[in-house]
Amino acid sequence: MKTDPDLILLYNGSGILGPIAVLFGWYYSLPVVIRVNGDILRQHREKIIEYWNRSEYQHAVLYTLQLLLTRTTFLLASGFLVVSEELREVVLKKARCPESRIEVVHNPVPDVDPESEEALPVAVDPDLNSLILTVTNLNFRGKLEGAKEMVDAIAPILPANAGYVIAGDGIYHQQLEAYIDATVDEAATRDRIYTPGYIDDVEQLYEAADVFLYISYIDGYPNVVLEAQAAGLPVVANAAHGMVEQIDDGKTGVLIDPVSESAVRTAVLSLLGDQSRRRQMGTAARRQTHRHNAPERIGREMMVALADIVDEPALFSSR
Repeated sequence: MKTDPDLILLYNGSGILGPIAVLFGWYYSLPVVIRVNGDILRQHREKIIEYWNRSEYQHAVLYTLQLLLTRTTFLLASGFLVVSEELREVVLKKARCPESRIEVVHNPVPDVDPESEEALPVAVDPDLNSLILTVTNLNFRGKLEGAKEMVDAIAPILPANAGYVIAGDGIYHQQLEAYIDATVDEAATRDRIYTPGYIDDVEQLYEAADVFLYISYIDGYPNVVLEAQAAGLPVVANAAHGMVEQIDDGKTGVLIDPVSESAVRTAVLSLLGDQSRRRQMGTAARRQTHRHNAPERIGREMMVALADIVDEPALFSSR
């Protein structure tokens, strides 16, 4: 078995590890390829602004340093593996490598089978007949804005026998809770909107939910959409980022214009009211993810893409 490496594969290329990897690549004459799951440079810029506005200047300086290091890594990398077509265009504008060295390889489907039959990790009303679920990362303003829009759309029409769980933690979690408190006037409705923060056993939530709702303005190819699909849930999401590659509109889920609250409401309510359609979409979504995002398939695609990037067609053929 060959033990000498053929290349250095770096995850996201963020921070000090990026330049270190580039130096190792230069010293050992190895190409450095970055696996990019999101617009990391934009994420750093947003963190700088957020911490500066909070007068947390030490954090702002640290993220400024990370931004400079990451930008340097992007400029010196040999190639990129990105998770979506949109992200390919983003990297093309911010890196110096040729377009032929930026390859799209989607994420593999995660395992979302619940490990036990334990109770839900969120204390929801046991009398609820249906559950809308969002899982998001509230460390990003683009996801906070999406969460606010979901609340605006769903709260006024949330059925009396339905609940809405927004699971996820981050620096914007308290802002989301304050926003819900300020905008949801009906106490009975507010009591059925749950914001539990980070949930370790999120598989139980996927198992209990009926519809997965996701609006985000900063994303690559979100794993939470894959998880929901693998759990057999129909997904309602904004037609942006990698979601347009994950969802076959009308078959495995519904793509909507988030600016239109009526579009969000219509999509969610129609699915809640049609169990047969939910099951049909959820089954199609599960089959799609296990076919197109199977780890074995993604692994093969990654090997081919890496060989193309470094211009070595037989690079991994003997392994």
